[in-house]
Amino acid sequence: MKRILHLSGTMNMGGQETLIMNIYRNIDRSEVQFDFVVNTEERCFFEDEIEKLGGKVYRVPRLIHIFKHWKELSKILKENKYDVIHRHTASQVVFIDLLIAKLRNVKTRIIHSHNVSVDKKYQHLYKIFTPLINGLSTTKYACSEDAAKWLYGKRVKDFKVIYNGIDIDKFSYDEEVRKKVRSEFKIQDNIKVYGNVGRMSYQKNHMFLLDVFKNILEKDSNSVLLLCGDGEKREEIEEKAKELNIYEKVIFAGVRKDVNYMYQAMDYFVFPSLFEGLGIVLIEAQVAGLPCFIFDKRIPTISRISNNIHAFDEDADAKYWANVILANNEIKDRKIDKKDFEKFDIKYTTAQVLEDYLK
Repeated sequence: MKRILHLSGTMNMGGQETLIMNIYRNIDRSEVQFDFVVNTEERCFFEDEIEKLGGKVYRVPRLIHIFKHWKELSKILKENKYDVIHRHTASQVVFIDLLIAKLRNVKTRIIHSHNVSVDKKYQHLYKIFTPLINGLSTTKYACSEDAAKWLYGKRVKDFKVIYNGIDIDKFSYDEEVRKKVRSEFKIQDNIKVYGNVGRMSYQKNHMFLLDVFKNILEKDSNSVLLLCGDGEKREEIEEKAKELNIYEKVIFAGVRKDVNYMYQAMDYFVFPSLFEGLGIVLIEAQVAGLPCFIFDKRIPTISRISNNIHAFDEDADAKYWANVILANNEIKDRKIDKKDFEKFDIKYTTAQVLEDYLK
């Protein structure tokens, strides 16, 4: 059996973490087993499931504590003799982990780009490490071509696009699930549910989303905003909802293990993210048959599959968003053609990575 060491920062609910777990659930674990390195002291959202599936979770200090980080990761690699490490990132600074792995004779060193930007104040600093990322990795993955260009540079071509696969059947529309979830949150049949799934962080742009919803409410009071997720901006987001006098109309559902059910309760998916490597929740929302609203140039084209996506120019303000959403408020048939989403099927994704794991 081959053991693969994933380095992901955390294993809490998020796009890349969900992808890793989807692969983990679908691999043959008699052939390949996963272990994880995280940088958090508290137990992670997926940790119980990881242990049930036979994986181990190691804790090392964040890269900012470089000497302690180096010592702990080097010890893990020395004691366990991993053949493969799979480093997930949106930043070139993780070249350090690739270097540690090379010095510990890890044969296959996979780097996996999951985004197209970082905090602007770090961008130029991180870019200087691009040659090291390219030189120290043996295999390059990216969730989209845009994500590959961001991490590896525009000239590098030897990367593989690994789409964030999902279980299509789990996200397909189900009327009974819709009734169940709406009943849980006491949402009446005549209420329109505007939804968003994502970490409450700067990138996901919840503040703008609240402004959009405020404008929607001014013209349609039979509406609620369903937010699934948590994060460092949650308290700030809640405070803004109170300032806008819309707090009672916003459902803070938190992190949910049944997030696939949450889409069923929604009528519209509003996703004003500032940047995305792929935007896996947008794929999920489309599979659930939802009308989706996004900023045009901030979401990779590859993730726009259905003909029910409305893309806004970057200068479109919250009022304009609200007017367009309200003008497209006719509830349509939510059935989809699953063939359109085949490349995002988790079985296909799993086969792609397994090929490299077993080299």
